[in-house]
Amino acid sequence: MKIWQCPKLYDYSAVRGGGSSGGNLGRVMLVDDSLPFLRNFSSVLQSQGYEVRTADSGLKAVDLAVSFMPDLISLDYDMPGLDGVGTLIKIREKLPEVKVIFISGRMDLEAVTMALASGASECVTKPVNINRLLNIVQALIQSR
Repeated sequence: MKIWQCPKLYDYSAVRGGGSSGGNLGRVMLVDDSLPFLRNFSSVLQSQGYEVRTADSGLKAVDLAVSFMPDLISLDYDMPGLDGVGTLIKIREKLPEVKVIFISGRMDLEAVTMALASGASECVTKPVNINRLLNIVQALIQSR
């Protein structure tokens, strides 16, 4: 199976990592069935100054998105129950403008096509380069 990368939709070269400035840089919701990924990425984002909420399933994510009103959602593509695309479709009904990054170990051409067609802003393949991911988060939030 050939692995495809989502095309870069934003130029991240000008984005610089910051560190916590004491202010809220934006609201980020993480959705993944991997609890270690949720803990680690949440901790990194919080240390940079983002307000973060997590959900470990698509169904929980839909409810959380409405109450939390995130600027950006990091969404796992492959989850049991409601998968990433189904989750995004339901979230888009309520939050049509939210930026979304799909993150998954499975990013073949079909997955990338489905992610983009359902409204993803970016696609990232696991294992994730955390610095690249932070740059993507920052660029997408700044572009809102």
